[in-house]
Amino acid sequence: MKIGLQVGVISDLHVDVNESAGKPVVETLVELIGNSGVAVVLIAGDVSNDYRKTLAVLDKIERESGVSCYYVPGNHDLWNEVHPHKNAWDIYHELMAFKGNLANGPVELPNGWVLVGDVGWYDYSFGGEGITRKAFDNMQYEDRVWQDKIKAIWDRPALEMHQYFLDKLEAQLKRWQHHKLILMTHVVPHPAFTVQDPNAMWQYLNAFLGSKVYGSLVQQYQVRYAVFGHVHYRMTKTIGGTTYA
Repeated sequence: MKIGLQVGVISDLHVDVNESAGKPVVETLVELIGNSGVAVVLIAGDVSNDYRKTLAVLDKIERESGVSCYYVPGNHDLWNEVHPHKNAWDIYHELMAFKGNLANGPVELPNGWVLVGDVGWYDYSFGGEGITRKAFDNMQYEDRVWQDKIKAIWDRPALEMHQYFLDKLEAQLKRWQHHKLILMTHVVPHPAFTVQDPNAMWQYLNAFLGSKVYGSLVQQYQVRYAVFGHVHYRMTKTIGGTTYA
């Protein structure tokens, strides 16, 4: 990122399952950050399936690398499979214990930049035409269940959660609109980053990757950089004056 200091971007560590060169991926990441010369690291969610592990990993990365880290939760971070007595709101608030969690509020960076972010959610707008809202609400394609249905339990339907995060992010972008803005979500804000030429299954599952409306916020508030995760590949594109990464 061209913001007057070096910024590293990563997401979807999934430390529960990932290793690098035969050792935990977090160990490799700490080494890479320490040797990279970056001043700030942005982590766009899905560190682990257990919020306590996520908090421990974020603390380790920041403490051992000596680099400031900013983070938004991913849907996996909010899962309750390890803590079945907690709902997604409980875990969302537990994750605020990490001071660099943007759910706590925007962060001013040097040189007039402001970092705004949160999880975001999905509104099915990336789903295939002709599929009904009722079908998307079911969150199941044949025998494949979208796991948020049973592990990320909010107090309201998915479309209302999307609206909650949309309203929160828009209020923050409006507040800081006269600054140079970076927006970080976990979910995808632009259709160019969904699964392209989708088969029938991905015409359905694309619906759970994010929302076109976050992309509209990017345009409306002239966000310079839009950082996100959720899709497990890294691609950078500049669209309408915004760099998506």
